[in-house]
Amino acid sequence: MSLQFHDLSVAAVTRETPDSVCVAFDVPEDLRGLFRYRPGQHLTLRATIGGEDVRRSYSICSGLGEGRLRVGVKKVDGGLFSAFVNDRLNAGDIIQVMPPQGRFAVDVTESADHNYLMIAAGSGITPVLSIIRSTLEGEPGSEVTLVYGNRETGSIMFREELEDLKDRFLDRFRTVHILSRETQDVPLFNGRIDAARLEKLARAGLIQPGTADGIYICGPGELIDEAAQALETLGADKARIHFERFTTDGRIRAWANRVHSIDLTGDLTFYSGALGAEITTPMAACVAHFFNHQTHHRGQVHAMLTRAGLPAPVTDIPFMPEEAK
Repeated sequence: MSLQFHDLSVAAVTRETPDSVCVAFDVPEDLRGLFRYRPGQHLTLRATIGGEDVRRSYSICSGLGEGRLRVGVKKVDGGLFSAFVNDRLNAGDIIQVMPPQGRFAVDVTESADHNYLMIAAGSGITPVLSIIRSTLEGEPGSEVTLVYGNRETGSIMFREELEDLKDRFLDRFRTVHILSRETQDVPLFNGRIDAARLEKLARAGLIQPGTADGIYICGPGELIDEAAQALETLGADKARIHFERFTTDGRIRAWANRVHSIDLTGDLTFYSGALGAEITTPMAACVAHFFNHQTHHRGQVHAMLTRAGLPAPVTDIPFMPEEAK
């Protein structure tokens, strides 16, 4: 997998909500193989903003059958890149893009018979939408249930796309919208996604964690932690629960669940030391980038990395320790 950036032309920038857009790219024929993706993966975008080289990762939201590569970008306070994309990026602009990466993904097989449960909050819908669309269109025998949390109806990203999918796949796609700042007719759907809400949804028969052969959760860390534990309590197989953490400006999606001790004695660099600790190449690049931006010393350093979900594109994204909490 190439870790190089490639110039792609912006085909369209579509407004999804007052603070989010969907960006579509034209991928030239000679790069299509390199930009082939698994539903749920993400891209790293790069641009010069105010004279600064800025790079951020955003999840792919397009389905495999669309023929166009799309990402969703939500604007956040103080978000340099997200503001640039929402306010200044236009069709016809050229932006540098790294090929798709990430392990929060599924493989679509026409003969498969899956029962997926998806849980997302806010912009966490972006990779989930890619998985949902690709699965429904590519696996006629599979079913998907989505529990999606937002503040209000107007903040629901890809609302029209989700409604279209529900209309097209009435028997195979179920959606439950949970709103925290807008009252809905059904009290069960008012509030936020938490352990108590999931338990009530299960009791009502709206979700069946115990029979799901794949559960995918994308959102803030606290949502993931609480939802994963609650779903296990409700009978879900822990091995079938997959998640992707994110920050609101695309800086880092998952963090440590494993500690690696990296030997930097002699003339070893952070990169070669990480490879020596049997960290995969993209992860090693992440270690090198992180520590080279924070400190320069020899001896032992402990790089807390996840093998399950840390996206490789973050290797090129400057970030500070507090963003990895």
